[in-house]
Amino acid sequence: MARLSNLLSILLLAVSLFYASAKVVIYTVTFVPCVQNLTCPQGNPTFFNRTFALNDSLSPNLTLNVGDRLIFNLVTNVSIHPLTICQNSSIPKFCQGANSSNELSTPITQAGTNASVTFINAGIYYYGCTNHPGMGSIINILQTTTSTVSPGNIGEIDTLNEKYQAQASIEARWVVPSCNFFSTLSPLDQDTLNRGKSVSLSTYTETNWHPQLFIENTLGDLKEQIRYTARKTSDYQACICEHRDIKGLFWEKLELNHFPSDIQELSISVGSMFYNDRVLLMPDPYYHSGVNREAFVDQQEWTLYEHINVQQRFIRESFETIDDDENGDINSNEGRKRSLVSVSCHVARRSGYFYWNGYCLIFLITIFGFCVFSIPANLTPNRLAIGATLLLTSITFRWTVNRSLVSKNYVFETQLVLARKKVQKITFFFVNENVLIFSTLKNYNV
Repeated sequence: MARLSNLLSILLLAVSLFYASAKVVIYTVTFVPCVQNLTCPQGNPTFFNRTFALNDSLSPNLTLNVGDRLIFNLVTNVSIHPLTICQNSSIPKFCQGANSSNELSTPITQAGTNASVTFINAGIYYYGCTNHPGMGSIINILQTTTSTVSPGNIGEIDTLNEKYQAQASIEARWVVPSCNFFSTLSPLDQDTLNRGKSVSLSTYTETNWHPQLFIENTLGDLKEQIRYTARKTSDYQACICEHRDIKGLFWEKLELNHFPSDIQELSISVGSMFYNDRVLLMPDPYYHSGVNREAFVDQQEWTLYEHINVQQRFIRESFETIDDDENGDINSNEGRKRSLVSVSCHVARRSGYFYWNGYCLIFLITIFGFCVFSIPANLTPNRLAIGATLLLTSITFRWTVNRSLVSKNYVFETQLVLARKKVQKITFFFVNENVLIFSTLKNYNV
C-alpha cells in the first residue's frame, strides 16, 4: 500500500534562478547631530557628534541587489564633509581617505547635488565622509535571484520510508559583467554573444562566481550533469544560466492523516551555499511552474493535481564556523540564514482501492464470526477453534497492512481502536454462549 511501485509521473522540475529586475533607490540626505555610543556610527569624532541621515534615519545599513541604482540627494551644505560612495574601505572609516580609484561617485558637499551609483557586482560597499571616520555605514549588494520550480519525473513513492524518486532539471540565472568571461570565448562565440544569442561556457566555474546550488531534501548521492550558457542583456552585462539535470532519492514527510483519503505533498527545495547576505533566492514571477499530468502512470491508485506551490523560505544557522570573508576569522553564524525556494505538487490517494481491499476484507472477516452459530453449543472445542482462527486471521491481516504504513502514533491508535471495537463485537456474539471464548477474547483485548 505505502510502497507504491510503478508510480511514475513526469513532474518537470525546472528551477530557474535568475536576476531580478533592477530598481532605483533614492534617499534624501541630511547632516544631523548624533549621540556618542548611542546613535553615532562607530568611530565618529567626539568634537563633531554629527553624521549623515538618509530619509531621517541616522546612517542606516543599506541592502540592495545587483543592478540597482542608488541615488543620494543632498539637501544640506557640508563643506568639510564630502559625501561619497566607495569600495575597498572598512569600518569605522566609511570612505575616509578613499582615493579616486575606490570612489564610485564624485564627492558632493553642496545642497541640491546628488551622488549615484549602479552596482554591477555583489559585495560590501560604503558611504560616508572622505575626510572623517564614523560618518556613514555599509551598503550590502546581494546577488539576488528569482526562481521557478516545476516538480519533475517522479518515480517510486515509498511512504513507509518517507522518500520518493525523481528526476529534475534546474536552471539558475544571474547577471554578471560580460567582461568577466568575454576574453575567454572564441571569436565565433564572441560574435554570437554580441548578436544576442546564447553561447556555451565549458570552463565557467573555474574562474568565475556561481551560486553553488544544492538540493536540501535529497537522500544519498545525486546523479547530475551541469553546463553553463551566457546571453547578453545589455552592452556591459550578460545573463549566466546554469543547467543542472539531476536524478535521485528525495525525502518528504508523508503523513497519513485522513487515510485512505489522504493527500500527499511532494516537494524539492533548492538552496545556495551562500548566506542570504550574499545570495537571495526568490520565486520567479515570469516563468511559472507546471506539471505534466498526461505522463502520470499510476492513476489507479493516485490522482495527480495540476496545481503547483512555490515558496521562498529561510533556514537559520546556529553554530560557529570559519567565516568565508577575506579575514578568515572564526565568527558565530547564529542568526545567519540561507535562502531556499521550495516547489511542491500534490497527489491524492484513490480511497476506493483501500476501501475494497482493506476495510471490506476486515468487515468480511468480522462477519465470518457468525459462522460460530452454525456449530452446536455443546461442541465447545470447535467453536473455540473457529473463533481463534478468525482472531488470528484478523491480527495477521492488520499486521500486514501496518507493515506498509508509516509508523505514526495516530495510525497505531486508530488501528488499536478498530481492533478493540471489533473484538468487542465478536465478544458480544459469544458471551451468552460460551464463557471460555469470551475470556480468550477479553485477554487479547487487554
